[in-house]
Amino acid sequence: MKRPSYDLIVAAVNGDKAALELIMMHYHYEIEKASGGNPIIYKQIADGLREAIMHYDLENPDANDAYLQATYPSHD
Repeated sequence: MKRPSYDLIVAAVNGDKAALELIMMHYHYEIEKASGGNPIIYKQIADGLREAIMHYDLENPDANDAYLQATYPSHD
């Protein structure tokens, strides 16, 4: 699957609600699959994705991994 364009991500990070919704629609199928059809889990995953986008650091991409690890630690 093709990723959303960098310009779309930049627009969403800078507060463009339409860009954010386009990204969310892009990942709808993956969120639906990960949630197993449970609407509560779907909302939690979607909210997490929105938060990750809003905290995306365009100047320091490494900070994005640190944010995700701190917020959503892996359970390996």
